[in-house]
Amino acid sequence: MSTSTASLQSTAHELAQQCPALDELPVGWLTNPRSYQNRKRGIQAMLRREFAELPLRRHEVRDRQSMRAALQQLKHEGVGLVIADGGDGTVQGVITEVWHAFADTGMPALAVIPGGRTNVISRDLNGAGDPRQMLRTIIQRYCEQRAQHIQQRRLIRINLPGVPEQLAFLVSGGGLAAGIESCWDLQKKMQYLGPLRSFATPLWVGKRLLTTLPGRPLLDRRRVSLRIDGEAIAGEHHQAVMVTMNKSMPLGIRPFWGDSGGADDRILISVVAGQARGLWWRIVPIIMGWNRWLPESSGYISRASRRIEMQIEDSIHIDGERWTLDKPTTLTLQVSEPIDFITAA
Repeated sequence: MSTSTASLQSTAHELAQQCPALDELPVGWLTNPRSYQNRKRGIQAMLRREFAELPLRRHEVRDRQSMRAALQQLKHEGVGLVIADGGDGTVQGVITEVWHAFADTGMPALAVIPGGRTNVISRDLNGAGDPRQMLRTIIQRYCEQRAQHIQQRRLIRINLPGVPEQLAFLVSGGGLAAGIESCWDLQKKMQYLGPLRSFATPLWVGKRLLTTLPGRPLLDRRRVSLRIDGEAIAGEHHQAVMVTMNKSMPLGIRPFWGDSGGADDRILISVVAGQARGLWWRIVPIIMGWNRWLPESSGYISRASRRIEMQIEDSIHIDGERWTLDKPTTLTLQVSEPIDFITAA
């Protein structure tokens, strides 16, 4: 047995003996066995083995229906913490379903550990690290019941006609959604190439970047009409629409600049208009967040807002999950009330 594994098991034993909160206010552990890391890398098996002594209420969830059933049972048991274990789509679903299930009693605290192919939400909340260490830290902090261990976050509250409201960290639309789907198609085509499949995303990105050399736009355009805090944004076709409440983004990219990064009660939105070109010389300011290099007249719009209305025709991505629309639909995006997270950061 490795030293790190022995340490984790020892801590799990100690917590089981010394943490009355685990019996008085149980911990619910909603895990998706189909999520990439849980399925391919055996993360779930390791977590179950190394934390077997803890009385965690573990439920396997594969869809919204199983999430709702698990949460109804956890609500009856008086759960005080719900841990979402999976990729971004699973995490977004669990957070939304907790929000709905506990609307009449007040939400328990939430926590996230990475178990999927994309774990942007977990990285934003916890930073990078070993899921085992994250789980240990989260449970230990929950047992200590200290206010400084609670991180309050506001999320995007999405009103979609015909379905319950959703909570999300990141929403993508326009040509960006189409680009993500194109990249997924390439990944599927390369799925039988073994380790080479991991090169699908950089190959797709490299190909798209090369198309900008003669001055062409980076992404294809899709129809998206936008109103930001009541102001109509010029143009109906955009290469990219990105809306988020994340504190950090993948690869260290900071597509939000000016005063937009300092407010917790406003949604950050960046738009790359259909006519925007010349991405090469704009890469540095996009990464560094230097607004003086990207005036809105260039087709790059970045703001902090309280309400966004978005009319789309094709699909939209909510925390890595594709939502396909049958007809033109107007979505309303607003800021949610604060939600308590226990993090490993």
